[in-house]
Amino acid sequence: MKVRGRRMRIEAAISCEALEPRQLLASVPAAPSAVPASPAVSEIRLLHHASPPPKAPAIFIEPTAGRKPLLAAIDSARHRIRLGICNFDDPVVGAAMIAAARRGVQVQVIVDHNKYLTNPAEQQLVAAMVAGGVSVHLSNSIFQQSFEKELVIDQRRVLIMTLCIEPATFTDTRDYGLVLASPNIIHEVTKFFDNDWRYSAPPGVAAPPYNPTPPIRVPNLIWGPVNASNALTSLIQKARHTIDATTELLDDPYLESELIAAVQRGVRVRLILPSVPRAGSSNLPGIRLLAQYGVQIHVTLGQYPPAGAMPYMHAKTMIVDGRLAYLGSIDLATAETSQDRELGITFQAERLIAPLRTQFRSDWASSTPIAAIASGA
Repeated sequence: MKVRGRRMRIEAAISCEALEPRQLLASVPAAPSAVPASPAVSEIRLLHHASPPPKAPAIFIEPTAGRKPLLAAIDSARHRIRLGICNFDDPVVGAAMIAAARRGVQVQVIVDHNKYLTNPAEQQLVAAMVAGGVSVHLSNSIFQQSFEKELVIDQRRVLIMTLCIEPATFTDTRDYGLVLASPNIIHEVTKFFDNDWRYSAPPGVAAPPYNPTPPIRVPNLIWGPVNASNALTSLIQKARHTIDATTELLDDPYLESELIAAVQRGVRVRLILPSVPRAGSSNLPGIRLLAQYGVQIHVTLGQYPPAGAMPYMHAKTMIVDGRLAYLGSIDLATAETSQDRELGITFQAERLIAPLRTQFRSDWASSTPIAAIASGA
């Protein structure tokens, strides 16, 4: 995926709308797994700020931002909400979706089929949302996972995110969201969502045995499994001086090879990731290999760190030479680049990259160098 001059100018001029909290739920369920019963939804109070949300490119960072960006976006919807997500078992955001449906908004949600089938809390929340007027589909099983993380509001704004909608995201997990108002990007994301909606189905209903992918028209959007590997490879190969990246999973020998090649041509490569992810195999074999060839690596050690500690690294980001960035749902893992429905975006707007750089520097200082683990100590 080449970044051409004309596209650079277009990306820099993307108009985004920063979302400030305009909706808070009056009472949060005591237990994370609690499901908002239908009568409770009517007790939601909308707390509106007097000032409108500022219009600017916007990035929000978890867990600091909490649920506010999502709740503000959902509360602002007047016609239609489209959400594609991996995990969805947060009852507070679920209640906000029900409230939107009850005020006449068409609410459509695609959740990953495997996560739904193995997560009783999500099954309960989905049942409550369906009862409250939300339309929910399970993703087509042609994708090993359907892990894209996008929220489209009224064809006016889109949130492209690294986060899952689960309680841990808002308490102890490093994640990001990008809020955009670019018509081209919104149209493309909507086109993909509507396509996948046609080839998915509600719980208990069989989906078609196939799910095609629309043509990709917006060059800075990355869609798994179509162009994810090529796009991330191209991004790494553009680096001349530095790569600062985060990932939850490390299991793609090809992309790992590209990081090693970057080091060998003189690029300083820094990577932050969990030593052992919450789901999946240990990252340590890949960590040791990359460290052996000069990739600088820091890790987050706790899967569920205590308050005040370095958050668990779930974000999938990359900053190349301090001026070109990637953010999305795609880890440095083969399944996510070649088998999953995923979504990411590259961008160059300085006001969006600056918070990423600042947070990466802070997380690098707060996370643990891998030297002891890499040496087998």
